[in-house]
Amino acid sequence: MAAARLAEADVWQAGRLPNPDVAGALRFPAEGGPAASTITVGFNVLDGLMIPLRRRLARESLGVAEKRAADEALELVARVFAGWHALAARQEWRATLARLHAEDEARAAALGRSAGPLAAAHARAEAAETATELARVDAQVAADRERLNVLMGLDGADAARWTLATKEPAVPAARPNITAIESLSRRARLDVAAARAEAELVWRAYELKRKTRLLPVGVEVGVESERERSGERLTGPTLKLGLPIFDQGQAELARLRAAWEQAADRAAALEAEAGAAARAAAVAVDAASRAEASQREGCLVQARKIWDETSRQARAGAAGPMALHAARRELVAAERKAIEARLEYWLARGALARALGGGAPAGEAASAARPGAT
Repeated sequence: MAAARLAEADVWQAGRLPNPDVAGALRFPAEGGPAASTITVGFNVLDGLMIPLRRRLARESLGVAEKRAADEALELVARVFAGWHALAARQEWRATLARLHAEDEARAAALGRSAGPLAAAHARAEAAETATELARVDAQVAADRERLNVLMGLDGADAARWTLATKEPAVPAARPNITAIESLSRRARLDVAAARAEAELVWRAYELKRKTRLLPVGVEVGVESERERSGERLTGPTLKLGLPIFDQGQAELARLRAAWEQAADRAAALEAEAGAAARAAAVAVDAASRAEASQREGCLVQARKIWDETSRQARAGAAGPMALHAARRELVAAERKAIEARLEYWLARGALARALGGGAPAGEAASAARPGAT
């Protein structure tokens, strides 16, 4: 943002006329008598004539700075998006642990009355495990929240007042179109557009220098007023030319040419990098979508079925505490992995949106935290 404001100042400065130069001299005769004086006022006309061109170049530089500032803002949006999803997933895992802990406590109490001390001890051990994990997750939720506060620039009461406005959304069924995504990344990335514009700006500066290098270095016009010893004052125009005899701008031309080649190479490299990043991000989104569906529809569903069946067998006396304990641990692990798989998808989706020049996926609540929301 500061760079854009500096570029705005350059635009303002480019439209200003040069300040005039004022010079004066006194000459005293060796034999005595009145002194002669000279006053000269002048300014560089060439600088004034170059104002429209300087202003146009300054506006183009401002456009480059604005693109870079907007890209930085989108980068911050992307980081907030990722931070929000991480916090939402962590809070969902905490709610799941709290539910599992309550179930374990209730099961321990019921088994203590019906199945004997060994089964009750296994249930109490599972309740203690979930309670321990719940304490760790509480600390992690607090850390995730503070990281999000830093990204959003919140402190004090504002940092403590907000809550998540919504839960982490379900994974959509649509798959990314990798070919269309690569093409879009080359057009939509603001950093790529800024790099191209910067290279074009340097090329225009090079062309300007090439076409004007044999013109006078400076054209200064002014008025000179001189008072002779006799008291008579002589006034008339002055003209001073800076002739490009010894230095015709060869070094400046070489420097601008090299700067343009560097800028063009950077733009081409960034464009290629943007395409590669978009392709990789699209593949990651597709893989994360398939992994999340497999975890949710396969592993988690089967873990719940195994737990329900093992519980039924335990009530009938066909399964012991160890089998029940193993089924419970598998269910907890499947619950955690399902939440992690959904988080992995949304992080991949955010990375894809960033690779396409945005800060967060279109249609998603990137700013999902607001003061007082529930």
